[in-house]
Amino acid sequence: MTLTERHRKLVKDSSHRSGLRSFIVIASAWTAQGTLMMDQSERLFKVLLECVFLLLVGIPLYFLIDNTILLMIVSVLIAHSLNLLFNGQLMVALKNIGRTSRTSQEIDQFTNDIRIGASKNKSVAFLAIFGSNARRSALSNSDLDVRVIRRRGLGNGLSACLFTMRIRLLGLRRRLPIDIYLLDSSDSLRKHITPEELENAIVLFDADNLMNGFANKKSLSG
Repeated sequence: MTLTERHRKLVKDSSHRSGLRSFIVIASAWTAQGTLMMDQSERLFKVLLECVFLLLVGIPLYFLIDNTILLMIVSVLIAHSLNLLFNGQLMVALKNIGRTSRTSQEIDQFTNDIRIGASKNKSVAFLAIFGSNARRSALSNSDLDVRVIRRRGLGNGLSACLFTMRIRLLGLRRRLPIDIYLLDSSDSLRKHITPEELENAIVLFDADNLMNGFANKKSLSG
């Protein structure tokens, strides 16, 4: 069993008491922050963002905390929490403990907004919805599974990472559980998504026709 599979099993395990399970889910989300599912570009961006937050937090705390060890611990805790807030799966974690709900109208508006955003971003090659929302079987507490494929190049990688982070922040602001990941290639999509899910995908944006090899896809582009 891979680390990702173990993490999913832990999150979905309902055998624990509700309070303990809530703690486990939130602690797991705070610790991993989706890195087990991320491709290389997004994982590196996550580390870079952590370093930025460490500097932003550590410099002012340096003048307030004399103890070096305590300074490091407090800085890391705050920086990692900020990373979860700005570029983590916080709302998905809250969904897993029953603390979120959404309407179909909210999801429709959100998907339209990110489709427009992707069409204006030259670093994004592909954007699609998978899972229960693509199958039209989503419940009020279901999350929205979104996958983005970026174009090649360092600049495109950074721009696509920022685009994905903005989508997470938009989901946080609207209190929607958005399970989104940035992928480095269409090959990564096949690793993330099962063949059945690929067939049911709702393609919001596909500038490079990356899904031509998959049959029965649905498209909202028209």
